[in-house]
Parts: sequence; structure tokens; C-alpha cells
Amino acid sequence: MNMIDKFCKLYAKLHDTDMSALGTIYTEHVEFIDPITTHHGLQALTDYLSSLTEQARTCFFDIHDVHAEGHTDTGSATITWTMRLTLKSNAKQVTLDGVSLIKFADNKIYLQRDYYDLGEMVYEHIPVLSWIIKKIKQRLAS
Repeated sequence: MNMIDKFCKLYAKLHDTDMSALGTIYTEHVEFIDPITTHHGLQALTDYLSSLTEQARTCFFDIHDVHAEGHTDTGSATITWTMRLTLKSNAKQVTLDGVSLIKFADNKIYLQRDYYDLGEMVYEHIPVLSWIIKKIKQRLAS
């Protein structure tokens, strides 16, 4: 199984992932960037994803498309996905579309940058803010 397949399998059921498996696809000095924060190093990424999965009842990533450039062990890939997250503290499922840009060498990821709408993930699930954001979007669309 190549690194991209391992990546997709790992994120397919992130809440069930053994975080020690991250070392099989990420380098020790991986840089992980998303709209919330940046993590430097495998241990920081492991801590971040462990914290997320500890708070999650479920966390699935439906992978829609993978566009890889380069060879199977060195290159980059753009992966589109939909995350479905249900927190233990709230039964409502959060659905979020996003894109991951990964760069890898020697069959391990050294850079992952995730792009998604932070407002869709956080702000639109807070009752008062949700109403305001919907009104703003409606106004901009007309």
C-alpha cells in the first residue's frame, strides 16, 4: 500500500485510528497547517489529532478525489474530502468540505496544509452567529 492510500485509510475513520500509526505516513519533522493552527513535528501532530479524536464520538473523512504529481514515493498530492464530525458533547453532526495539499519524500509526508471554511466549521454552529452569518450570505448572494 502506498503512502497516499495509507493517508486515505487513516483519515477514513480518524476516530478509530491508533495514533502511533501516524509515524508510518508522516516524517518526524512534519509541518501540519490548517485554518486553526500550525503544528511542527510528529509529536505535536499526534497530540493535536489525539485531542480531536478524544473529543469526537465519530470523525470520518470521505475522500472524493486524489490528484498526485510526481512518483509514488516523492511528490505532492491534492486531496478533496468531506469531514463528518460528531462530538461527544453535542450529538449534532458537523459536515465540512475541504482540501489537503500534501508534500512527501521517501514515501512520508513532510508537509500537510488543509484548507476549509472555518466559519462553516465553527461559527455557523453557534446559534446567534449562525443566524447572522446566514443573513450576511443571503445579502451577498442577492
